[in-house]
Order: sequence, then C-alpha cells, then structure tokens
Amino acid sequence: MDKTCPICGGRVPDGRRIYCSEGCYKISEKRRQRVGTGAQSGNPEMVHTFTCPDCGKVVTRPTKCTRCEECQDAANRLHNAIYRRSGARRPLGSTDKCARCGKDYIVFGGKQKYCPACKESATAESIREQRRAAMEKKRNDALTGNIIRERKRVIPKEKICKYCKKTFSGIGNGEYCSEECRLAAKKEYLKEYDKSRAEQKRAAQKARYEAMTAEQREEANRRARENYRKRKSKEHITKQI
Repeated sequence: MDKTCPICGGRVPDGRRIYCSEGCYKISEKRRQRVGTGAQSGNPEMVHTFTCPDCGKVVTRPTKCTRCEECQDAANRLHNAIYRRSGARRPLGSTDKCARCGKDYIVFGGKQKYCPACKESATAESIREQRRAAMEKKRNDALTGNIIRERKRVIPKEKICKYCKKTFSGIGNGEYCSEECRLAAKKEYLKEYDKSRAEQKRAAQKARYEAMTAEQREEANRRARENYRKRKSKEHITKQI
C-alpha cells in the first residue's frame, strides 16, 4: 500500500518511512521546533539546554531532542540509509510466529505479536497485568510516602421515625425505623396521592362539562347512559354464568 507524505502529499518511495524526501523531513523538523520553542509557545519548560553527545556543542532545543540539529540530520540520513539497504524487518504480508502459541501468522502491522486466535486473550491478559502493576505501584507509593488512608468510621445517629415517631439508631439518609414503617408510610402517601388526583380529575371534568353547549351536554349524557346500560348488562351476564 502506497504511503502519502504528510508535508507535500506526494507518494513516499520505497526505503523511506514517513517523508518523501529529505527536504520534506527538514520542513517537518523546522515546524516541530517552532511549536516546541518556549519563546513562541509561552512555555519555557518545553526546551532544555544540553551538550550534543556527537559533536560536544551546547545547544538549546525542544525537550525530546537529544542531538544538535546538524548531528540529528546526519543521524537521520544514516538511519534512512540503513533502512533502505536492509528494508523492513517484517514486511507486511510476511509470516511470523505468535509470541503466545508459536503458530505462524500473517503480519498485518508493525507491532503485531499474536495470531488472530490469541489476540483477544493476550490483550486482556496484558491489560490485567498493567492494572495489577499500577495497583502495586500505588500501594508501594502509599507505603513509601507514609500515606495512611484509614477508612472513614461511620457513626450511627439517633433519629426519629417519620411514621411511628419512635427513636431509633441509624446511618445514612434513612427516615424510618423498619421496613414495616416504610411500607405503611408509602401506602398512606399513595392513598393521599390517588385522592388528590381523583379530585383534580373531577374538577377538570366539571370544567369541561360547564364549557359545553346544550347540544354537547345532551350528547355527553346520552353516551354516559348508553355506557351505563352496557356495563350493567355485562355484570348481569357475568352473575348468571
């Protein structure tokens, strides 16, 4: 599959990794330096002063840089030349052995280590190992830093039951001394709620009836009498059965 240069959009030739030419690579490096320069970004901590390990020159560059600009260009050219001569270690489409079961699999990515059959289980195991390591590090940091986390002690409080008015000892936001009191209070609440809803419904029906004309009232009364006769007839048949 052809790769596209992120600078000019051209095709990346064989033997190069990201950029199509050395010129595009230098443009990318200059952009990266402009973004990482503390004077322009307003963050002086993004650059550091160090001695280049290749030439011994003292330079100030972004924090991720380890060489001066000239030595980094030379190292990049050397790396690209070695890559062009040797090629990719595992070309896409080649075969390799699974790190878990040892079976051969087709390489679809540079970081692939497992065959399709072992991929999910190996990934889940790796996640569990990382979580265990993180928890162990957290415990060690707590012990090393003399951080003692004691569980907050819950002290019961004296309360008055909202239903029976008895005094009881409880924790949290509970308002009743027992499940019986809670259910009884809920039953009374639902009873009052249904009563208020029925009153609202009757008031709404009365308002609608008063807003009707004489003909509409006569029609409504006729439907009500008809429904009453049907209901009584159905009850009479049910009793006979």
